[in-house]
Amino acid sequence: MVSVLNSIWSWVTGKPEVPELPKNILFERDVTSDNDFWISCLLNPSLDIRYVNGIVTKILDTDKCIIDNKYHYQPKTEKEIRNFPYIELNSSVRVSLYREKNSDNAEWRVASCFLSNDGPRHQPNMIRANESVRVLLDDNGPTYQADISENDDNEDQMTVEVLGDMPKVIGFEQESIIQILFRNNSYVEEKILNDYQTMQGNKVQLSIVNKNKLPITIGVQSEYIFDITLKGKYLGKSTEKVEFIFEDITYKVGINIDVTDSRLILSQNSGFYCKREIDMQRLFELQNDPIVRGVHKCVRAQFPSVRLAHWNIPSQLTKCYWSENGKFNQSMTEVQSNIQKLYPAAFETLTYENYKAKYHTLLFMEEIEITAALQKYAQERIHFEHAGEYLVLKIPNLSEQRPSLITGDRAAVTDPPNCTKRLGECGVYEGIIHKVLADEIWLKFDPEFHGICGHWDYSVNFFNARNMYRKLHEVVNEMWKKNRLGESFLFPYRDSLEYRPSKLKILTYDKINPGNSYEDNLKKDSNTLLPQPKVVQKIRWFNNKLNSEQKNAVINIMKGEGRPMPYIIYGPPGTGKTITMTESIIQVYKEFPKSKLLICAPTNSAVDMLLSKLVNCGLFDKTIMKRLVSYNHFIGTSYDMDYDEYCALPELESSYHGGESDTKLIRKHDILKLRIVLSTEGTAGLLYMMGLKSGTFTHIFIDEAGQSTEPDILLPLSFLDPYRDGQVILAGDPKQLGPVVMSLLAKHSGGLGLSMLCRFINYPSYLRDTDMFPEHNGYNPKLITHLVENYRSLPEIMFNYNKLFYESLLVSTILNDNAQERILLNNLNENTHWDIGCKGPVIVHGIVGEDSQDPDSPSWFNPHEAFQVLLYFTRLMKSGISVDDIGIITPYASQVTKINELLKMYYTDIKLPKVGSVEMFQGQERMVIIISIVRSKSTAGHEKDKKFSLGFLVAQERTNVALSRAKSLLIIIGDPTTMNKNKHWNFVLSQAIKNDNYIGCNVPELHR
Repeated sequence: MVSVLNSIWSWVTGKPEVPELPKNILFERDVTSDNDFWISCLLNPSLDIRYVNGIVTKILDTDKCIIDNKYHYQPKTEKEIRNFPYIELNSSVRVSLYREKNSDNAEWRVASCFLSNDGPRHQPNMIRANESVRVLLDDNGPTYQADISENDDNEDQMTVEVLGDMPKVIGFEQESIIQILFRNNSYVEEKILNDYQTMQGNKVQLSIVNKNKLPITIGVQSEYIFDITLKGKYLGKSTEKVEFIFEDITYKVGINIDVTDSRLILSQNSGFYCKREIDMQRLFELQNDPIVRGVHKCVRAQFPSVRLAHWNIPSQLTKCYWSENGKFNQSMTEVQSNIQKLYPAAFETLTYENYKAKYHTLLFMEEIEITAALQKYAQERIHFEHAGEYLVLKIPNLSEQRPSLITGDRAAVTDPPNCTKRLGECGVYEGIIHKVLADEIWLKFDPEFHGICGHWDYSVNFFNARNMYRKLHEVVNEMWKKNRLGESFLFPYRDSLEYRPSKLKILTYDKINPGNSYEDNLKKDSNTLLPQPKVVQKIRWFNNKLNSEQKNAVINIMKGEGRPMPYIIYGPPGTGKTITMTESIIQVYKEFPKSKLLICAPTNSAVDMLLSKLVNCGLFDKTIMKRLVSYNHFIGTSYDMDYDEYCALPELESSYHGGESDTKLIRKHDILKLRIVLSTEGTAGLLYMMGLKSGTFTHIFIDEAGQSTEPDILLPLSFLDPYRDGQVILAGDPKQLGPVVMSLLAKHSGGLGLSMLCRFINYPSYLRDTDMFPEHNGYNPKLITHLVENYRSLPEIMFNYNKLFYESLLVSTILNDNAQERILLNNLNENTHWDIGCKGPVIVHGIVGEDSQDPDSPSWFNPHEAFQVLLYFTRLMKSGISVDDIGIITPYASQVTKINELLKMYYTDIKLPKVGSVEMFQGQERMVIIISIVRSKSTAGHEKDKKFSLGFLVAQERTNVALSRAKSLLIIIGDPTTMNKNKHWNFVLSQAIKNDNYIGCNVPELHR
């Protein structure tokens, strides 16, 4: 009622009511972050504050005025009342405004107003780093002492000073003393401090050891020094705060600190990576000029049934990558424009008509950019060392770099620049790489070069082995030349499908009346020309632990009603995709005696995983099933001798040496006798060269299909005859890592990075429709099964990637406190060696470190995060966690190297955990996963990541894989400011804070 009467009186008198100043209004002013020090005056954090310079446009009374014709001001404090008589019409004033936060339409109200004789003095001057900073605070907020004029009334001002250098550098787990000085500048009033305290919680690095007796009185013109103890708990930069609570105001003092450690491995010559110029014209000449050929591994003549064309890269396409001086054009926009003029299909939407032209061009583009990338190893002056029949070339850190040189790649050796020609008229010798070690390659040239090379220096460039690309071009061409697959298979964009008759009838599953005649049971299949389905009483499951979705997938694969369209097993992390695939293979083998199965995956490790599961089931001997391996894999370190008796070398790939390897040979007629053949997609290309025809295999299973480019997957699909009941089963997850493609133009603009699985799953027939298929998670069971039961992670770990990437469809099955994952976590939290103040299972450790590059590498590393990984590994080891249960993931090769260096330095005599990129952990799991995000302060680096989808910050598939590897405990080490920039990592960070599982540096205000 009083407020209403006041409003009426104001309207009658023409004097608008000036709102009362709330008690606890916020005055907050921050020194810029560049100055390593900030201080703010805090009373109420619920208000927004704004500072403006204005002009008095109207005097309403002896104690009221209007500023800029919109702000109404009436003094409240004694100081303002004393100063108001000096305010005149057209006076320049400094005004503090306030309003409730998140109320954009609310009116700004005046909190304080002072005469301004020389501009906006509330703005801080820049302060030199490492300088003791003194800030004066009055009712209008902080003002630097240098800005106070002689006419200012300073009697109520308080000086606050942090003594010593800034930022405060302290060793990890070391202690130091910080001194904060308060000086009372008033001539008449004492200042009474009721209390002072550090930030609350166990994450604070400041502490008050010997607190002075309270209250503390700071007399007029007196000063008082407070000793605050600092202990470096968390590596990296942090802002620590102390609150000083006086009777009338609270001062909040913040000090930037940097916690470091002498054991950090810092780069001696870190700086930004500068990409070297690549002479594309010279590479073009080396590829096309006469050359003395090197010696390949296979010394015996090969006579494949299918002769590969050369498929040379078109010279016009190569020149699209040239700049005016013949160097590699760094502007991909210009390169794309050049290509688009000559080869428009490369960037068109994929159709059946442009399919062949598009993929030929994209494969050529990929080869061009791989060749350019391999020149990182090129050298103008090198010399070879003899090692028996080989010549050896040293290349430092070869194993850590990408793309790496591999067996079969080629070296072109010429005389060095400005040197007398020693290599004769031809002048170019080719060397074939036979072995790749950690820091060297072993090559074979023409014997003549071995005899003359001596200790002379030579110039060397590198080129990729082309056989794989020639196979891909060949299969793309043949698929269209003979129209093997057809448009209906490759582009299933119809809204409705005509389903094929089922291959299998299950009496218990299909509810068939066993009393009826066979013809009655199959009356809907009235076409007598169609093959009659097999009828079984029930499915005898080899794995009785399959859930309902997995069993439905197996049954629908056997029925094959959607053929020839591929059946997709959509398997998010930990849902048993490979187990479902294994059971499907077993059931097809058992129920269809005439079936022949080809089982493929993009990598040797994925094929070996399937082989191990099939061998261990005990149903297949080596006369029924064989795993075809390439010679490179056979002699490599990753070859698994446990299943050696099941492995064979296709005849085309053997014949390097006589002897033991010849016993591993398998020829075409022997392959045709097998029921089950396993191989990588690349090795399936050898079957193609052997002349195996379409229809050789009745069922083609491809695991991890989301990681294969479409041309890669055509190699096994070349054996499919969709018109003779052939079936394809693709298993994978479109939300995890896709194909590895070097050319970013081909990958993103051209679409080479889009797998067939990802492309198909967006066609209408494969899309989710909860209205039509409510009982199958919304998916058509004749074409796709979406697995949802997660067997890998604790529910708290699964929550993040389930919410972010799978619309919360996944269901955790690890709910029992007696589960080994929960027991490991509980035991760890009870161990004194692990006591970190967070219970998990998802812990975020904030570190403001520094990401850096070595000048010779484009990859990034962060020494602070690498050292923190070592500290966590040490705690885990002391707590009894096995090395085999620990995995360390980081997106950058340089960080992998730094972490491995630290681990080898401090653990010289034990097995070390696997440290690798996200790609190295796809399809794997560990009880404990430690993630190092790496990126921290570099704006240039963030832009590069954004452009090229590197790191975790942009590529959501990488984020998904990283978050979904852990079973019991996930530890994420990163800069919270960096995490805050990305919606996925921001969500993970906010969940950790919400669950009291954040540790480390202060967290900035989270973006919502």
